[in-house]
Amino acid sequence: MRPSNGISRGIGHVDWTQVLVVVVTAGAALGTWGLNEQSKRRFEDYTRREARYVELVRSIRGFHAGVDDIDAKERFLTELELCWLYGSDDVVRAAYRFLDTMKTGRGSSEAQRLQAVGDLVLGIRKDLLRRAPFKETDLKSSEFEILSANRS
Repeated sequence: MRPSNGISRGIGHVDWTQVLVVVVTAGAALGTWGLNEQSKRRFEDYTRREARYVELVRSIRGFHAGVDDIDAKERFLTELELCWLYGSDDVVRAAYRFLDTMKTGRGSSEAQRLQAVGDLVLGIRKDLLRRAPFKETDLKSSEFEILSANRS
């Protein structure tokens, strides 16, 4: 006679319902953990980009007309180099275009400089609002420049 309580079914008899419950529970736990880790990674990526961009924007003041803050310019250049790690391609390129308008002897008009800084800040804003992680880059190694600040 077979026991009706389901506890003692003998060796070799498997209750597939219980196995299925364990497998589904383990799969759901693993899936939840994976989604949580992905979410944390995205948040950390966003936080790193935001920190870089905040310092980049703060240090732009060193380039304003009538201001000759060599330390702010150096901070800007350092932050730009760090943006190569976490910043978007558009922001990195906009920062280089901005610097190009600021080069001594370039002869850029005030309107061109304002446009370049506006494009940079707008690129930063768009990148932060997008909140999407980067999976690849179009930047080329030849685009990286080692620059140093000089007095205007």
